[in-house]
Amino acid sequence: MLHYARAILIVFMLLLMSSCTSVGEVRLDDKVDLKGTGKALLKTDSENNHKLFVLFDERIFITRLDSKNLYRMGSTTEYPQALLIEPGEHTVNVQYLHALQGTTTRVYANAQLTFYAKLEGSYIVRKKIVGNRVGFWIEDINTNEAIGTPANISGDNIEP
Repeated sequence: MLHYARAILIVFMLLLMSSCTSVGEVRLDDKVDLKGTGKALLKTDSENNHKLFVLFDERIFITRLDSKNLYRMGSTTEYPQALLIEPGEHTVNVQYLHALQGTTTRVYANAQLTFYAKLEGSYIVRKKIVGNRVGFWIEDINTNEAIGTPANISGDNIEP
């Protein structure tokens, strides 16, 4: 019996350690000075107005960076909204989440974006809703220029 308990504990600890991410998560509202960090900033254009009824906020989460799942067990939000990342080519999976006004029905949209992050560059994931479709793209925060590959939903061309 003791061997089973020990095995379960080891499996639990391995799962807990594998859920930790090595990318540098930052708070969405933090002012980040990238000078000398050797990193780039990727954040999302999320609404964080409701402190009590957070479901009514329109939020974008970063669910994967390259092939790494960014799920955080035991956190107030399951996925981050801002990260410090290495410069270079990246594939990012994002998820839009919002509750329909007056209901508890959650609306989701998922997309995969690719872009090149420059050293000490700052980038933001944007969204545009057209009807019941959501389009995503990444912008350079300093130039407001769309970069990388945008995600068009259902084959429609949703331009930034």
